[in-house]
Amino acid sequence: MRDLVFADADLLLTSGRNGGLALWKLNGSQPALTAWQDTPPLANLFAVPLWRVVGGKAFSEDRIYFFDPVTLAPTAAPAGLLGAADHLKVFTASPDGRFVAYAGQLAVDAPRRHRSFEWLSRLHDLHHPGAVLQRSLAGLGPTEMAGLATAWNDDVRLRELSALAHRSS
Repeated sequence: MRDLVFADADLLLTSGRNGGLALWKLNGSQPALTAWQDTPPLANLFAVPLWRVVGGKAFSEDRIYFFDPVTLAPTAAPAGLLGAADHLKVFTASPDGRFVAYAGQLAVDAPRRHRSFEWLSRLHDLHHPGAVLQRSLAGLGPTEMAGLATAWNDDVRLRELSALAHRSS
């Protein structure tokens, strides 16, 4: 085993020394393999339940990989990432899934006036009420919907957004 991280309270994500990614359901002392994906050797594993993604870094390719947290099928970088996902060099999430931090040459693909090869970093607070705006309304769970219903009730624009979210679910 090369690395491991909890993907949820009862799920463990592991990477093999020679490659491969495995998802284990923890039920007592006997973990059960629920998904497997062939990959290059991955380290710095992470899980971001609110973005419905797990992944890790392949140092051999200097690349961050993203996977579906249930099937481990390869998936695109989360839509909430700001900047050039192809140029990510570091990606991590807090153990409780609230914060996501990443860095790399994120402005390489920006329009010419804003293009930069500088190393930039970003931090997301996924529990911030505005964080739901970076996700598909159809993918919001009961907790996010309740948060939208109660957030900033005195702001007409946010009440309209909340009403739209409730209609689309």
